Amino acid sequence: MVKGWPILSAAKAAHADLIVVGPDSSDESTLAERVARHSPCPVLIARARGASGRPGGVMAGTDLSNPSMPAVRAAIEYAKLRDAPVSVVHAIEAPSGALSKMFGMLGAKPPAARNKVPEVRERLHAWLHEHDAASAEVIILEGDPAGALLRLSTERELDLVVIGTRGWSEEELPLGSVAEIVVRDARCSVLVVRI
Repeated sequence: MVKGWPILSAAKAAHADLIVVGPDSSDESTLAERVARHSPCPVLIARARGASGRPGGVMAGTDLSNPSMPAVRAAIEYAKLRDAPVSVVHAIEAPSGALSKMFGMLGAKPPAARNKVPEVRERLHAWLHEHDAASAEVIILEGDPAGALLRLSTERELDLVVIGTRGWSEEELPLGSVAEIVVRDARCSVLVVRI
């Protein structure tokens, strides 16, 4: 039996809208990861606030696909309820290999990543405006998406990171590399939204 199944069974039987779990401290696949991986509804991994204890903001990560937008919507709704600032973040991964190393050695950004920023920013602003969230901050970062989300959430002492996942049903398969890393390593609470 998979660790977490009683929680999932109870949530399914109750037609739950949300499952709330605490973080694990083990290095292996955690209860939170397993529940988020298999849950039919959103999962909140609740962590204590940072050292300051003051309320922080909310951040949603998106890969700009239509299926990822429910996570952005969830972040916006949560931020409205808490009267908290909300940021929508997209990380543009730089090309890998020799070309990327060459640009790095020169202290320059690869043209592909540099050229995508205005287009990505425009797409996000248009979507947010269309969904009555024009006040949300749009942040475009370069690099690994999971690392970028974790870094920014720590720097800003956020209360919540919202991320989408396609999830899985019965098999022990990855949650999704970005979602799995954020669930496991974030210092703040994480809301995983099934997309």
